[in-house]
Amino acid sequence: MDGKEKDLLYYEKLRTILLGGVLAVLVVLLIGMAVFFSGLHRYEARVGVIIDRLDRVSAQLEELDTEKLVRTVNEFSDALDSADIDAIVASLDKASRELGEVEWSELASNFNEVAGTTRDALSGLDEALDKIGKLDIEPLNKAIRDLQDAIEPLRKFADLFG
Repeated sequence: MDGKEKDLLYYEKLRTILLGGVLAVLVVLLIGMAVFFSGLHRYEARVGVIIDRLDRVSAQLEELDTEKLVRTVNEFSDALDSADIDAIVASLDKASRELGEVEWSELASNFNEVAGTTRDALSGLDEALDKIGKLDIEPLNKAIRDLQDAIEPLRKFADLFG
């Protein structure tokens, strides 16, 4: 084999390797495209929904009155500028400090004591109302009438001197 045949054989091997590599790349690309399109087919309905939503958003953005939006933002900005933000912040800061100075545990304890005392008082009131409800009023009314009858002559006697 002479040098020319060796070169031809070398280039033939190189060409075969390159064509094999190109063929391998094409096969990988075809497999990738097949996987991509099968995945795309699976998500075709979702893609359609997304496209519909994007179309609606796009339509809404086209309908947006940007001049009105800019005016509104400017009015809001002007209102903020005219507001006494420093005074508001100072008031909020003062309120925050005052709330921080409150002894919350003591306040809760006092509230619990008041609730307990109120519960005890209401319990006593409930017992008193129960006793009053059980009280027989008719003998009391009779005793009051008897007392009035007994005092009536004394009242008449006192009227003689008055």
